Amino acid sequence: MRIYLWFFIVTLLSCAQIKTPRFSNDEAKDFQAGLSIMRQNNYAEAADYWQHFLQRYPITDLSPSAYYLWARSLEKTDHCEVAIGHYKSAYTLWGVRPSKDKARTKLRIASCYLKNGQSDLAIAELKEIEKQRKLLSWQDYYIERNSLLAIAYAQEGNAKQSATHYQLVDKYIQQALKSKREIEESWLSDLYMDLATNLDAFSGDSLSTEVMKMKQKYLSRVIEKADSEKAEQAAAKLKEMYTKAWDHLLQKEPKNRNYKSNMAYQKLRSLAEAIQAVVLSFDLEFSPVYEETPSLRELKKWVVEYQVQLQNWINQPLPSQEISEEAKSRQAPKEKGKLVPVKKDPNL
Repeated sequence: MRIYLWFFIVTLLSCAQIKTPRFSNDEAKDFQAGLSIMRQNNYAEAADYWQHFLQRYPITDLSPSAYYLWARSLEKTDHCEVAIGHYKSAYTLWGVRPSKDKARTKLRIASCYLKNGQSDLAIAELKEIEKQRKLLSWQDYYIERNSLLAIAYAQEGNAKQSATHYQLVDKYIQQALKSKREIEESWLSDLYMDLATNLDAFSGDSLSTEVMKMKQKYLSRVIEKADSEKAEQAAAKLKEMYTKAWDHLLQKEPKNRNYKSNMAYQKLRSLAEAIQAVVLSFDLEFSPVYEETPSLRELKKWVVEYQVQLQNWINQPLPSQEISEEAKSRQAPKEKGKLVPVKKDPNL
């Protein structure tokens, strides 16, 4: 009996020491080929590639990673509903033990929920990730997770919580840049664009200039750091925000200009001055790496013209400060050097 038991233990230990890879050389080469497609940002092609890859190699040690990359390709091409299913497949195939891969997958699932407008599910995933904070990279946990929470709470209408996480994103990005942590520029510009896109300065019938300022800051960073196509998109969003703010002023303007509308105009003037302060803070500092294109020079010109238009609106007199129509008719000849007799008072 002892001999059989000893033989069983020796056999078990010898088997434990043998590491047999569950994928072939062909599979490894094909996997690398898929990664190459993704490095070129050809995500639509990559999504098709990973689908065929998994059909050819359905159950191997590379299957979880292939499902993850398939889902990532679909997420990049805005097919988030399908991507969530593949992310969950990867999460399951990675087993029951916590791992960096599983934690990262949770983050991506939360991102997809947000893009589908399912902010409640996204928040639940992001709170669960808090238990796995040591498994995520500093960048993933402190920057991306907080950015997703900022967007999620904004979608929920929880402005206070959203602002808290936006401030944390800024804090940790600045920390990363000061400590010279490596942050991929394309990743950072994508993050800034997501943050800006999910910020809305308009809530019902009111306009928040604080949100305008925050959105402007993120869009200007995209313009400075992103490729030309993404920079153009950010410039268009910036113009759209300014134009909506201008239209908001005009819509709020009282229809009848009289002394009774003084208070309304004073209130609007304060808002216009707050908008002006935001626009005046807009600045682009292009590094030698990122050239200022003709379209971005046009943007700067457009912003200056907008500032002039806004200043002219602010400078207009209040209704009570305006002179009467009769006074205006007398003022015109005076400006030409002519004497205009004062109309005789019939009561004298």
